Amino acid sequence: MVPFAMTVDVHSHCWRFPDDFSADFIRQAQRARGGQPVDLRVRFEDYAASAPADTRTIVFGGKARLSGVWVDDRLVAD
Repeated sequence: MVPFAMTVDVHSHCWRFPDDFSADFIRQAQRARGGQPVDLRVRFEDYAASAPADTRTIVFGGKARLSGVWVDDRLVAD
């Protein structure tokens, strides 16, 4: 009997960049990277293509209004 193996990614984020980030957040992220542009875009298609076929993923948005990040729950649910 071969045991069933599955990958569980327990912490992945979902957001729209730059829509879900304040201008101040983006400026601070650029400053933290030595002034280099920051691109936080992640396409689901790219994630799915790089994950094993049996991967299950727990997806989080972001709720940190004072930090300049706010992801609508509907986006995550969809």
